[in-house]
Amino acid sequence: MFKRQSLVHVALCIAACGAITAAQTIRLTWISDTHLDPRYNATDGTSTCAEHDVRPPFGRPDCDSPPALLNSVVDDLLSQPGHRFMVFAGDWSRHDVTTSSQQLTFEAFRDTAVAFQRVVETHGQRGTIIHALPHPRASYDRFTTAVGNDDFVLDYNSSVNASVPNVFLANYTRVLSALNMLMPSELETFSTCGFYSRTLETGPGLPGLSLVMLNTVMYSLGCVKADGLTPCVSGPDPCGQLAFLAATLSDARSVNASVLIVGHIPPSSSFYSAATHPHRWGTTTFGYWRDIYQGAFVSILQKALLNGTQIVAQVFSHQHHGLFTGVAGLPLFVGLGSISPIFDNLPSYQEIQLQTRAAEGDLPARWLIGDVALRRLTNLAAAGINGTQPDWETASFRGTFPEANGFNDLTSDVVALIGNRLLSRRGNMSNALFWYNADPANLNVTTVPCSLMNPTNACQRLFGCFFTTGIVPSNFTQCLQQ
Repeated sequence: MFKRQSLVHVALCIAACGAITAAQTIRLTWISDTHLDPRYNATDGTSTCAEHDVRPPFGRPDCDSPPALLNSVVDDLLSQPGHRFMVFAGDWSRHDVTTSSQQLTFEAFRDTAVAFQRVVETHGQRGTIIHALPHPRASYDRFTTAVGNDDFVLDYNSSVNASVPNVFLANYTRVLSALNMLMPSELETFSTCGFYSRTLETGPGLPGLSLVMLNTVMYSLGCVKADGLTPCVSGPDPCGQLAFLAATLSDARSVNASVLIVGHIPPSSSFYSAATHPHRWGTTTFGYWRDIYQGAFVSILQKALLNGTQIVAQVFSHQHHGLFTGVAGLPLFVGLGSISPIFDNLPSYQEIQLQTRAAEGDLPARWLIGDVALRRLTNLAAAGINGTQPDWETASFRGTFPEANGFNDLTSDVVALIGNRLLSRRGNMSNALFWYNADPANLNVTTVPCSLMNPTNACQRLFGCFFTTGIVPSNFTQCLQQ
């Protein structure tokens, strides 16, 4: 139904430029859930922080992001050396927008997009080996986005149709197109259904990199029409997005391009729902997606991997907390934390090092994750008070989880190893809690999510089960039941 991106340029470069002689690195910024609240400081009841008299300048738990927090994120991104390619996983807008206040959603999207455009333009001026095809050297060399449930009004109501532009997606398309953050070939599918793919030429002799940006809100159990019952999409493949994914993965394999799959609502169980309902362990899957789409998505990934497509990772957000899953036969799952501190997390984003691996045996040259760095705002409550500056610090995955240090790359196998150590009580649960909350102060069983469970060792089982089975909800249920 839809045209897919051409990968011919990448194929020609790989064929003509020779083999990889030394590992190369691409740095990506994975960021999500900014949830900008333009009314943060309002006193008329329209702020997400209306119930709190004390509103620190850079935000607080129970409230979405004030403009000062977004500006601090941008300043921190600009302070990072070298070039970054920014991947945003959705939820630009604040929570609790109604049809009468939906202008807030458009305002939050516009202001955040303009702020991010400053970052991608500045990074682009530093030079890069990455270029988007077939139109290189523009802002879309450095930015892609998915859409989240709060980017629609009402929340989750992603009623999309391939032949009719969605009012919210059409607005976002106009904004991003004007800022050169969407390519012309991406406008149709993004404005109607909220998905597209982007192919990046990564340099002479290097494998290509393809990003598939999916609208997974439509697959969510929360995506219902105004009656609160009828799913907002129907049929086995709304908008043809699953067929698009399968075809894009096949195209990538044919030209030896590695793939990142990005969306908002994850194809996993809900960690928080499981934490808050331990009495239902073993009787529910806590899944986010409707079964028909969950099964089809997993089948597409499994088939692609068996056919030789190199899928680096599947990256999702929505849960506002950092999580991982490693399941044999499926790509590494990465769950992103959030900028908004509304759910007791410190604001955070991730910096990813993608490294090349030379061809070996039946495996072609490919990109794999060398390390993940968690960039977090450590002094949220104090920042901006009495001249205190925001303090952003970095923690690495390898530094947090020592089990990963015996491996060259971060893969499903590494995460499964960490999860199995947690299940056997040989792993350090405080490491998982740190990554979950981005907060070194919340590392014991008296803090969320562990405080919600009894006995406390149930929390370690929950983390272990998610790390080993979280993206296969039926297996997650079985793991919790054991």
